[in-house]
Amino acid sequence: MDTCPFTSADIDAVLFDMDGTLIDTDNTDVSRWARRIARLYRSPERAHKAARRLVMAIESPTNSIFAALDWVGLDALVVRAMIALQGSKHSLHDIPTINGTPEIIEKLVGRYKLGVVSTRSITEQETLLAHLRLRQHFDVLVGRDTTWRIKPHPQPIHYAAHALGVEPGRCLMVGDTTVDILAGRRAGAWTCGVLCGYGERIELERAGADVIIRETMEIGNLLS
Repeated sequence: MDTCPFTSADIDAVLFDMDGTLIDTDNTDVSRWARRIARLYRSPERAHKAARRLVMAIESPTNSIFAALDWVGLDALVVRAMIALQGSKHSLHDIPTINGTPEIIEKLVGRYKLGVVSTRSITEQETLLAHLRLRQHFDVLVGRDTTWRIKPHPQPIHYAAHALGVEPGRCLMVGDTTVDILAGRRAGAWTCGVLCGYGERIELERAGADVIIRETMEIGNLLS
């Protein structure tokens, strides 16, 4: 774990991305692609490794495209169009949590105000969190249908902070991709990158993450 520039005394609220941070979407994607390309490889292990490389290779340029669209204000419009055309890739009840997520969320309850800032809709977030029995722990949910602008624009972070009654500078944004880190930094929040999702360390560092941890559950060590 990196040296952390903030302490628990600097934080009033913790905001979590969802996919790759709270729920294990990336491994679900990898398994889906591995099944598709299994015939091209001699073993399931090789197919799985190739599928992971493919998923990671797709994710980085996708985030770069969203960052570019953000500059011209078309990010939310494009995301909504893509979702409408593509539909859901997974059954919401089939996606597990990231290792240790329920336990660390329960430890943070009562000590910090908690929120989710995701590009998923509020309905999807409600369904996922209810299925995982975590909904009651979050004080605010922010989705693509909450604000006009989405991450990496700071508007979703500002919305969450206002709803929680805290200053953005007293929030910690936790996420696995560059758009999470950029949104947090632009809003003036502290940022924590996690390596259990789609993002790679080098790109999270370039985005300016204040600290990078391996798994979301390690957030407890930062805020102890």
